[in-house]
Amino acid sequence: MSYGSSYRRAFDAIFQPRNIGLFLVATVALNFATSAAYDLLRNSLGPDVGRLWWVLLASILAVVLLVCWLRRLAVPREQMVIHSHAAPSARRGLICLFGRSEVVEQSLRHHSGELERVWLLTSLRDLPEAQRLAAEQPDLGWAQPFVLNDLYSPSAAFAAVNQVLDNLPEGWTNADLVGDFTGLTAQCSVGLVLACLNREVALQYTPAALDKDGKANGSMPPIETRLDFVVATEEAPVTCPAPSG
Repeated sequence: MSYGSSYRRAFDAIFQPRNIGLFLVATVALNFATSAAYDLLRNSLGPDVGRLWWVLLASILAVVLLVCWLRRLAVPREQMVIHSHAAPSARRGLICLFGRSEVVEQSLRHHSGELERVWLLTSLRDLPEAQRLAAEQPDLGWAQPFVLNDLYSPSAAFAAVNQVLDNLPEGWTNADLVGDFTGLTAQCSVGLVLACLNREVALQYTPAALDKDGKANGSMPPIETRLDFVVATEEAPVTCPAPSG
């Protein structure tokens, strides 16, 4: 934000009649200033010159202080933007929404160098497939899957993620985990994302691989999603960057 534009907006705010209090103060101060300036010129050699100078300076100072005060109040807005990175760093723990095994398998492969524990949030229908996947990779520490009874409410996934975070292995912190919000319903994704954001857990998603006709035919490696707060101004509004990678 440029200094010129911010001061201009502050002046505009003062002299808008809808800001009645500020408008009256500024108008009276300017009236004193113009009257004092006129009398000063008329009586520049008279005995009241000193007093008129003080009135003029005090009036100008009042207007300047009002402008500075309003400018401090007009703090630039902060907006949240999403940054997507091609490859999240490998984590010890993985929280996944389990709807399709190939999505979770991509995350398992990516984090295999560090991965020690996996928590799956799934539906009753998909539970046998989740158990099959766990049985095929017994070397990983598989937690008991969470069966979400309501797939169309964010609260079920939100509560499950919080239960995971409240019962981490000894010595673990939330920074050791990443949550993958791909799979199941949109409501489940929202619940997982909100829980992870609330507890400062990293987020990722596993995009679909598309064929030449734009149809999904597999899954690609996961992409980390990070949220940042940036200052947005009227001159330079925030734009969302395109995913990298």
